[in-house]
Order: sequence, then structure tokens, then C-alpha cells
Amino acid sequence: MKNHCKIVLCFLFLCFSSPTNSTSLSSQSSSTHSNSVQHSVDSERTALLQLKRDLLTAQPDSSFPQHPSSDLRSLRELHLDGVNISAGGGDWCIALPLATPNLQVLSLSNCHLSGPVCESLNQLSFLSKLDLSRNNLSSMFPKSIMQLPNLKTLDLSSNTPLSGTLPEFPIGSKLEVLSLLFTSFSGEIPYSIGNLQFLIKLNLRNCSFSGLIPSSLASLNQLVDLNLSSNKFLGWIPFLPPLKKGPRLLDSVNHIGLANLGSLFIESNSMEATLNSSLFELPSLEKLLLSQNRLSGVLQDFERAFLSPLSVVDLSINNLEGHIPNSFLELQNLTELKLFSNNFSGAINLSMIKSIESLAFLQLSDNSQLTIAYSSNLKLPQLQRLWFDSCNVSRIPSFLRNQDGLVELGLSNNKIQGILPKWIWQLESLSYLNLSNNFFDWD
Repeated sequence: MKNHCKIVLCFLFLCFSSPTNSTSLSSQSSSTHSNSVQHSVDSERTALLQLKRDLLTAQPDSSFPQHPSSDLRSLRELHLDGVNISAGGGDWCIALPLATPNLQVLSLSNCHLSGPVCESLNQLSFLSKLDLSRNNLSSMFPKSIMQLPNLKTLDLSSNTPLSGTLPEFPIGSKLEVLSLLFTSFSGEIPYSIGNLQFLIKLNLRNCSFSGLIPSSLASLNQLVDLNLSSNKFLGWIPFLPPLKKGPRLLDSVNHIGLANLGSLFIESNSMEATLNSSLFELPSLEKLLLSQNRLSGVLQDFERAFLSPLSVVDLSINNLEGHIPNSFLELQNLTELKLFSNNFSGAINLSMIKSIESLAFLQLSDNSQLTIAYSSNLKLPQLQRLWFDSCNVSRIPSFLRNQDGLVELGLSNNKIQGILPKWIWQLESLSYLNLSNNFFDWD
């Protein structure tokens, strides 16, 4: 088949259906078709039908024949997402390189595959995308597949029994997307991760990685999404160089890479660091989730907060202390601010956030030394969830009567006294209200 022809094997016709069902072959080509191209299409159709017959006559314990009689050398893309192939063992990945040696895209997401992934897939030297997500694959994933010279996307996510370690990535690797979330991959991230200069998305959430995060990650200037949450990482974040007085962020954002980083998720690890303002000044950063770590120290105000794209900030369940920076209250795109379960103190003036019309979730609970100030006419049009539990609150904030869209309100474990105001029952959108452990007068 000529290069301009792209053949897609449609998933609807490779299920275990009756042999009388037809196999669909579609090709995209230029408007003028020569007789030779038509002949190639006919040949491919014959090969696809033969592959289907091979599948239908496979042994019960092997959905894919190990030596298929069909020859699909011109097949470039194979999409079987959502088809219940129910193949166990490694036969399926032995058959595919034999039948489709020039395959560029292999997508078998949610196909009920199980068992190991055999190393023979590394024979697909033209492969640019491999999606085996949402199956039940197991055993060790071959490192050599990750090192395929043309591979751009590798998605192995949601294969909980699948284990493995990351290889040494060669210089010049074309990898753009690496997704291993909800697998059992372990070990350390190699320093050679810095060779993935085209990497856009790295998702290692809910794996078993450990050790230090290599500083070479900070050189990945194309990186947009970085998710390392729920692992066993220690030490410091890659752009927190170790200093004699403890790890701190570099003082100037000009010395930090990651210029295109839009989301940084490193929740639920054991990261130890003292943060300074440079982290919040990354020019493209929209979502920053660092909860459930061992972050400590006093947060400083950062420059040009009103120009920042930050929309979600979660620093909850850490050891941060001191005043909450006013810069957080100047983030014009802010929708969620979660600072609960820290050691913040001093006063936070909510009147400063009246210009943040997009704010929907404010969570400041479990900061017992924090004082909350506000004006009675404050109105936050998008506010839906407000949590001030264990915040030393002495009365129900009067500005809440202006919050028509409020859905959740937490004021438990405070020092609120007196009679509960009647207007609180007039908040028609309210579906969750927690006022427990206060000192109300119900008479």
C-alpha cells in the first residue's frame, strides 16, 4: 500500500462473532485511485478476512494465533478499543508483529487482555503509539518496548498487576506521552528521563516509585502535565536544589526550566522542602497540588500574582506556617484554594478576594491559630464550598447570607456562640451544613 493510504481495522468486526459477518477495512487516499491501489485494497481485505478466520479458529486458551496465516504488511493502524478479546498469556503480542510488521498505531484499551506482555512487541520498530490501558496485564513489562525508536505515546494505565521499572532513556527519544498510573511499576526515576526532550505528559500516579526525583526533570521544557502523586518519593522536588540550610527553590524562575508546565501534581508522597515564591511564578502553571507531604516553612508573597494563570492550589496536610500570603487572594483565575491542616496563623482578610469572581472552593480548616476577617457585604458569586472547621471562628460569618450558590458549609469545632441566624435556613442551594462542636443557644 502506498504511503498515502492509511488502513484502519475497525473494532466492530474483530469480535468473536459469526464467520458470516463481514470485516471492515477503510482506507484514506487521494481522490484519484489507480488500479494498483485498488488491487492493494483488495489484497488487504483478503488478509483481514484471513486474520479474522485465524481468530475464530484459535484455541480456547488463546484468542490470537501464534502463527497467523494472514499478512497485513501495509496495515498502519489497528484500533480494537472496547472489544472483549479476552486473550490471556502472551500469544496476542506474538501474533501481531508477525501479521502486522509495519504497524504504527496499536490501540487495545479495555480489551480484557491478561497475562504478560511479551518482548516480541519490540519488533514493531515503526510503532509510534501503544495503548494497552484498562486491561489486566501482569508480570514485568519489557524495557525494550519503551526504547522503541519511533515511540511517541505509551499508555499502560489501569493495569494494576503490571510491574516493571523505567529503562535508561536514550538521547533523541521521541516519547511525548508516558502514562503508567494505577500500575505496579516501581524503582527510581532514572536521571536519563532528562533525555525525553519531547515529553509533554508524564503520569506516574498511584505506582510504587521511590527514591529521589531526579533534577533532570526540570530540563523538560516541553512538559505540560506532570503527575507523580501517591508514590514513595523522598527528599525534595527536582527544582529544589539541596543547600546547606536545607532544600529551597531557586530564587529566580529564570533558572528553572518547565516553562510550559501547566499542572504539577505531587500529592501523597514524603517530599520535604521549604517553598519560596518562585514555584508560584512558573509562567504557565495552572494547577498545583502538593498536599499530604512534609512541606514546611513560611510562604512568601510572590510577584505579579494578578497575572498568574494559577486556578487550583492545594497545599493541604503539610507543616506550613506563618501568614497566608496575600498573593493567593490576588490570583484572578483562582477556582480552588485548599490550605487545610497546616499551621497557618495570623489574619486572612477575605475581603481581598472579592475581585476573584471565579472562586468556587475555599478550604482553610484545621488551622487553629488562623483568624478570618471579612466585610459583611462581601459576595463571591461562584462560591459553592466553604470550609472553616477548627479555625477559631467565634460567629457565623454574616457575608454568607449573600452566597446564593453555596452548597457546602463547614464550621465545626469552633467557638461560635449565640442563636443560629434564621437566614442560614434560607440558603436554598445548601446541601451540606456542619455546625457541630460549637456553643449555640437553641432556646
